Amino acid sequence: MTVGIDVPWTKMINPELVDLKDGYISLKQSPEEIHFNHNGDMNAGVLFSMSEMAGMGVVVMLLGELANSALVVVKNVNIDFIARAQGEIVFTCTMPEGQQKRTLENAKAGSKVEEIVEVEAKDKNGNVVSRSRVTAVISPKKG
Repeated sequence: MTVGIDVPWTKMINPELVDLKDGYISLKQSPEEIHFNHNGDMNAGVLFSMSEMAGMGVVVMLLGELANSALVVVKNVNIDFIARAQGEIVFTCTMPEGQQKRTLENAKAGSKVEEIVEVEAKDKNGNVVSRSRVTAVISPKKG
């Protein structure tokens, strides 16, 4: 299953949904020629984008219908590139149950919420290629 709304950038990155449940998302990137850098590795921009999609995806999916009445945006993404990213890469993000509960309670109350989630990217051999911290901001839509 392809993930994302009708946004050209998302179509170019072409994430694939592996698994999705409350507080958890797993996305896979099966790189095409456009996704590689000059060394034959996945381009850093693709790793960054996939990490952002996984981090924001876990937050948006947790919100469910609340996401329609809120403004949900990324505040920042901090990424550490750990190893060469070659071949298929899987990006996972887990939001702990307590954080899920707090996020939902604050969003339902109409409070502005900032949540940090962590994303880990691994190659097919289980080697970590990057780790990211994604900060999502959830606030009520105005007007």
